[in-house]
Amino acid sequence: MAWLLLACSALFWAGNFVVGRLIAGEIGPITMSLWRWSLALAIIIPFAAPRMWRQRALIRRHIGLLAFLAVFSVASFNTLLYIGLQTTTATNALLINSSIPVLIIAIGALVLREVPSRRSLAGITVSCIGVAWLISQGQFERLAALSFTTGDLWILTSSVVWAVYSLFLRFRPSELDPVAFLGLSASIGVVVLTGLGLWNPFDEAPMTLTPRLMSAVAFFAVFPSLLAYLCWNAGMARVGAARGGQMIHLMPVFGLALATQVLDETMAAHHWIGAALIASGLLIALLPVHHWRKARA
Repeated sequence: MAWLLLACSALFWAGNFVVGRLIAGEIGPITMSLWRWSLALAIIIPFAAPRMWRQRALIRRHIGLLAFLAVFSVASFNTLLYIGLQTTTATNALLINSSIPVLIIAIGALVLREVPSRRSLAGITVSCIGVAWLISQGQFERLAALSFTTGDLWILTSSVVWAVYSLFLRFRPSELDPVAFLGLSASIGVVVLTGLGLWNPFDEAPMTLTPRLMSAVAFFAVFPSLLAYLCWNAGMARVGAARGGQMIHLMPVFGLALATQVLDETMAAHHWIGAALIASGLLIALLPVHHWRKARA
């Protein structure tokens, strides 16, 4: 069940890329994040507020950690992603975003002194090859020709932020209700985003209330925000950051599948090969050891 929850998160976040491409240039990144999370907060707060009140003493004891997690997730990750997508290509963004499982293991080793297993490293390697195969369209020499912009640094920063969030999510008090946690995270995140919106460092224009943009905001609020975060937090709590984070590699697969439906893009041979490599890497890294022992027997 935990893996299904994490896969759903990857699916919803892949939709974030696809819908984001549809409205690229029509709304500023901070404005988009603020509208997205304000609507998400309006939806969840009637359910979260009573639970937050009942657990107010627990929240007060851990408010520093909970605020840290809110800033690194709600207020930072997608805002940095949207900023980066203003000046970089979707291909580069996808490549950098797919580095999150590697970043989780690297930061975990450096900060928390966690040593990954050889099987995990092997699985991540195979999955990374699959991602590279997808992006290079089966011709690895194309990767050397990719040019990088300042937008790529924003995307890389967002990936580091998400890796840190995923690692420190384990320290969230286990008795804290998940809906209360998400409601609190959204509340803190909206406060921070409101401050950024008032500062308006990128001189963004106000959002135009067109049916197209309002539909996009509604999608962002429900799927990549509420449902994806609930699924991700629940899944990571059960399997841990190092293993669960590898499900991020499903995003390119889901993204391509959605793009064929929404953006009229087609699936070529290199897409299927890349998807198979990613799936193989996930199986190597995630299946329990006894499965492989039975297979060899």
